[in-house]
Amino acid sequence: MTISKNSNLAIILGSGLDVIVELIPQKTLLYTKTEGIHNKRIYSGVVNHKTVLFFCGRSHFYEGFCNEIILENIKKAKEYGAKYMLITNAAGGLNPHFHEADIMLINSHINLNQQFKNKRTSYCPYNKEFMSLFRDTCKSLKIAFHDGIYGFSHGPAFETKAEIRMLKKMGIDAIGMSTVPEVIEGFSNEIKILGLSVITNILKENQVNPASHEDVIKTASKASEQLFQVINKLIIELN
Repeated sequence: MTISKNSNLAIILGSGLDVIVELIPQKTLLYTKTEGIHNKRIYSGVVNHKTVLFFCGRSHFYEGFCNEIILENIKKAKEYGAKYMLITNAAGGLNPHFHEADIMLINSHINLNQQFKNKRTSYCPYNKEFMSLFRDTCKSLKIAFHDGIYGFSHGPAFETKAEIRMLKKMGIDAIGMSTVPEVIEGFSNEIKILGLSVITNILKENQVNPASHEDVIKTASKASEQLFQVINKLIIELN
């Protein structure tokens, strides 16, 4: 079966969430690139009779890459005709009401990464209609989620106790090392953006054993099934 490259919707899957691609029987590998820590792959898959682009793997500032490389997924999505983009990540939870494997809808963000210089206007880069559709979808599926503020850090080290205390005082609900540059670039290219964080670990000032990267991947994988349910229904509702 030949699957079209062109798609109305593109999805960037964060760490541990690429297992979602395994749930799609009809898919084609469009692109692969081994560079840095993460292997980059782009799939074109058929979900509910519609073609969707799935981006697995992304580049980060902590790997030493420049803006052009980090924003490569957005450039590719635009080339393939995406008008909507769901950008996901694995994030550490700071909000005391969060639990591991929870889903957080990003309603705003704080850029803590001084290497990323945003020169474009982006007061509210997250599309309100897309966000509303996500909320309605989760409610209809009875899938719990949170609204929250995402903090974008440089990485790759996890946060210290003092940093956790500071981030909480800043009102940040979840912290991660990606997403914000992609959101800004996508918004600047008139792509309608939805941002989601999967809470893979809870950050506490008194924690004895911080989560490892392996723990993060494992928890993200657990959340993949629920996230795929949401994606399925979103695809039906999107024009």
